[in-house]
Amino acid sequence: MKKKILVVDDDRVMLKFVNKLLTREGHQILTAEDGFAALNLLSTFSPDIIFFDLIMPKIDGNKLIQIVRSMPDLKDCYLVIISAAVAEIDFDFQETGADSYIAKGPFSSMANHIREAIEASDAPRDREEPKPIRGLDSIYARQLTKELLSRNRHLETILESMAEGILEVYTNRVVYANGVAVSLIALPPEKILAAYPPDLFDENTGQRLDALFQAGVDQSATIGEKSPVELNGRQITMKVLPVTGEPATVILMITDVTERKRLEMQLQHVQKMEAIGTIAAGVAHNFRNTLTEILVNSQLIQMSYKDESGLHEVAGRINTSVRRGSRLVDGLLQFSRKQIKEEFEIIDLADVINELCQIIRKSFDQKIDIQTGSWATRPVSARP
Repeated sequence: MKKKILVVDDDRVMLKFVNKLLTREGHQILTAEDGFAALNLLSTFSPDIIFFDLIMPKIDGNKLIQIVRSMPDLKDCYLVIISAAVAEIDFDFQETGADSYIAKGPFSSMANHIREAIEASDAPRDREEPKPIRGLDSIYARQLTKELLSRNRHLETILESMAEGILEVYTNRVVYANGVAVSLIALPPEKILAAYPPDLFDENTGQRLDALFQAGVDQSATIGEKSPVELNGRQITMKVLPVTGEPATVILMITDVTERKRLEMQLQHVQKMEAIGTIAAGVAHNFRNTLTEILVNSQLIQMSYKDESGLHEVAGRINTSVRRGSRLVDGLLQFSRKQIKEEFEIIDLADVINELCQIIRKSFDQKIDIQTGSWATRPVSARP
């Protein structure tokens, strides 16, 4: 049965070989030089089988599998890794999710293995069943390739351990996202890869990013430096960094500043409270001087007019108000020192009410009669 086949490899010789082999056998073939070009083809082409290299620029084979598996139209597509790296990388290929594995080697051997993979695509598939690597006995691991792959893993480890989210954008499409970026954007990796970056953010932030991409990123720019933007309930800033020598590539660095902004708000609140405390201390000092002057004069009235009971009553109310004001001053001073005075005392509410009535009775119109009795409060009655 003839198949629709997509071949993805950054080696043009390999693309030409596979294309010629499978076209001669009557299959419909399309080729792509990297994972990014493959995704563009997959928007209009639904292959039955995809052959792809594992190590490719921009979007590698492992990420390409994740994206293809997430596409409803390609859920039954037969995926074949065809790469020399199967002999050079020390991880379990069964975890990649591909259906078959072919080690690059002599063309004559690969031709047979490719035909076998095509035949296997028609058989019932068990994704949990271990799959052998065809052609592994005809190749050997290259030390230089091992060192390069090891170096690549080191760099990926560094990127994954960063506190910032990193998005690599190639020709306005995301080709890499580290774990922090995936967490902040809150989308599966396969939804982020190949996406247009402005589509990953809210409308306002997306418009600002779109303007940068449309104008061309030839120098670094920052979004949200003075006023952070929101992303899924977090406050973030973004740096857009061009890559020297690669005008089509841009790095987006996303920094979560939520905690920093919270601490800044707390610091501002503390500073405001300190300023209020300083003002309160100054007010309390001046108020105490005023109260002292009032108290002295009320006491002079009591001493000078001992026989005037009316004046003594007024002076007594003044003294009571001064004491109340003194307690207020103590409270202001206590607030300014940021120390809570943990002292409690029993207060007779009846005495408080009586003092209050004595103060306000003279201030009210004479038609109003304020009455107190054995109860804590009584309704205020109007006297005609």
